[in-house]
Amino acid sequence: MAGDRSVRGDRRIGSSEEMPEIPPAMSAEAEGFPLACFVKGPRERWTAEMLLSHPFVTPPSVFEDEAG
Repeated sequence: MAGDRSVRGDRRIGSSEEMPEIPPAMSAEAEGFPLACFVKGPRERWTAEMLLSHPFVTPPSVFEDEAG
């Protein structure tokens, strides 16, 4: 079952040093977001505020407003 695989993946993230595989079709911008989330060390891992300001999750209208 697909759900079983996702649970195994969740456990592997918490107990392994290896990073989850990022699909090759993801843009560099999209790829950077999960990599920032999966950093194991809390001092190196992005904060929620940093993640919410990442271009992958920032609505395009925010960029348009700043561009003027």
